[in-house]
Amino acid sequence: MVRINGSILRSANNLGFAKDILQYHDESIRKACFTTLSRHFWYLSEDLIGLSLFDSRLPVSDKQAIVQAILYDGAEEPAKRINLHHHKFLRQHCLPSPRKNSLRLFKALDIKTDFLSANPRKWQEEESYVEACRRIEGLRVVNDTAERGVALIQSFNLRLTKDEEQRQFLLQVVEAHRHQQPGTSKASLPGQARPQ
Repeated sequence: MVRINGSILRSANNLGFAKDILQYHDESIRKACFTTLSRHFWYLSEDLIGLSLFDSRLPVSDKQAIVQAILYDGAEEPAKRINLHHHKFLRQHCLPSPRKNSLRLFKALDIKTDFLSANPRKWQEEESYVEACRRIEGLRVVNDTAERGVALIQSFNLRLTKDEEQRQFLLQVVEAHRHQQPGTSKASLPGQARPQ
């Protein structure tokens, strides 16, 4: 049994949770909760749908349908982000449609796709599938940009100084500078008149 990391399990868990939310009896709560949860579906895209092939909870019939779509559907440009609407969610297949674009993930990770031509029931015996599983298990799941930014600044602050008083002073200097220079574009920077 292959253990798959966060992004696959998170998508399956979130989609299952979204379905559960839509069964809730109070419509206003149901709609508000679904709207909030749907903001976290940024990672559901045609490019990432290929990861679902490595989820052991996905039925073989669904894997076969995904492979069929990946290998034989058209190659239109994928949507940057899936938009799920609560009134259509339960009536439609909730994941984006896989297309040839879904193979871009395999190319980016340098994963051989030989196993796609085999029956999903026998993928565990395919060397290319086992190697793909190893690569995907090795992927680091990264939280969203804001969380990475917070971690980066915290790490940076700890390297500047160990003294808490000095760190607070530096933060005050940065804040004062932001008030003096609110913009970040070249046009907002004070400078000498440019020759024309």
